Parts: sequence; structure tokens; C-alpha cells
Amino acid sequence: MYIGHTSGHLAVANSVALKLAGITKETPDPPGGVIVRDPKTGEPTGVLEESAKGLVSKHISVVTEEENLAAFKKAVQDYISKGVTTSIIAGANKQGLIDLQRYQKQGLLPLRVTAMGAGFGGVKTPGELGGIVTGFGSNMLKLGPVKLSHDGSIQGYTGYLRKPYHVPPGDDLNYRGYPATSREELTKRVVELHKAGYQIAIHGNGDAAIDDILYAFRTAQEKYPRKDARHRIEHAQMARLDQLDEMKKLGVTPSYFVSPYLLLGRSAQGYIHGA
Repeated sequence: MYIGHTSGHLAVANSVALKLAGITKETPDPPGGVIVRDPKTGEPTGVLEESAKGLVSKHISVVTEEENLAAFKKAVQDYISKGVTTSIIAGANKQGLIDLQRYQKQGLLPLRVTAMGAGFGGVKTPGELGGIVTGFGSNMLKLGPVKLSHDGSIQGYTGYLRKPYHVPPGDDLNYRGYPATSREELTKRVVELHKAGYQIAIHGNGDAAIDDILYAFRTAQEKYPRKDARHRIEHAQMARLDQLDEMKKLGVTPSYFVSPYLLLGRSAQGYIHGA
């Protein structure tokens, strides 16, 4: 059994799933993730944070074409019934983009869609692999920003803060969460994408994560000045006032939580924000 949290940042796996994935007491935490362990025995509790989820989820069978199409139709109908005319897919992979194009040709996609390319964990996005940049496509279906992630969830205690959590999840009173990667690695990736002409949207909840993201955006602009790049910080839950001032100076948009998420099967391979 494997159950993912609605936030997408946490999951729980039973002993059978842990065994299937080869997760034991000796298994090291993957970069940007944590295998939660019993503080006394060191044994995995089954709770997996951030990138550690992939150790188990990669063993789950993919949905069939029929299942994916059924989920897609149901989600689209739900959107239309509520008056949604435009949606953003915050992390589409290659197959997701193929599905969207096919469904549009079949007349199954009656609303506008902007698909962010999923670049989590340093993975090259479909746009990069295909040599196309932000804005490519039509008014009904086009490629949006490259979506990266630099920390996790404040509610799940995986968001990266400058100061310790007021109420830590464990016994460590200095616990501040953690970043998905180093500031240096994030900056290298951002500079590469910025230079190539992409809009970039980076998940950042904790203020320490936002510090790193702003540093990366600032460095990219200093090296390769670009007008109206429209880079974004997704969620920005713990943004400080000085960081908001810096965002304004850099022309960066904080994209705050405004509505619930809806997961759309393989076609999305991520979360869809209704607008």
C-alpha cells in the first residue's frame, strides 16, 4: 500500500511497499528527501518526505490509456461545470503533453491550457529536449514556464525556513526544514534556463527557500539581462516583506495559493490550478 498526501509532498507506505522498494534501516535519505525513521530503532516508519516518495512510487504501475482518458474527461467536465475557462498544468512531462495534444485534436479539451514543463530534480523538460521555449503553441494549448521546486510544505514541515519552526515536528528545536538542492545547484539551473529564454516558476514556501530563489533569479539577470522575464515563485507562503520588495525590484511574481488543487491523471502529471 502506498498513499500520497494531497499536498504531493508526503506519502506513507506499508511494510510490503517498503520491502518492494528495498527500503531498510540502512537505506540513506535521497537528495532532497527524508525517509522518516523511528527515533529509538532507526527503522523506517513508512512516512516518506519529498524525493523519498519516488523510491516507492516508481514501482507503481502506470494507469492505462482508458483509465487516463476517463479521469481526464471527468476532470474537464468538473472544470467546465464550475465556469473554469483556463487552467495551468504545473508540471507536465513528455507523455502528458502528447496526451493533451491528442485530446485537443479529438475535441476533448474545450478550455485553454498552459502547460509548465516539469523540471524537478534536475530533469530536462519536454521543451528543453525539443528545443522549444515558453509561449510555443496556440491560444488553446501552449508551453508555459519551466517548473522547478526548491523546498516542500510548511504544513508537512518540509518547507525550508530561515529560523526554526515554532513547533518542530520532532525533538530538534533547531529544525528548519530543508531545500531540494543547494543554492549553487539551483542558481546554475536557473541561469541556464534564463539564458535560453524560458520563463521559470519555482516552488518556494519557506523564507530560506525564497532567499535562494531570489538569489538565483538575481544572478541570472545580472549575467544575462532580460526585460519582462516574468519569473515566478510558486506559493511563497512564508515570504518576508523585504523579499516582496526584492521580488518587485526583480520583476518576479509571487503566485500565492488561491484555490484547491485537482489532480488530473497522466495528462497532467502534476497539479492543475483553475483560473
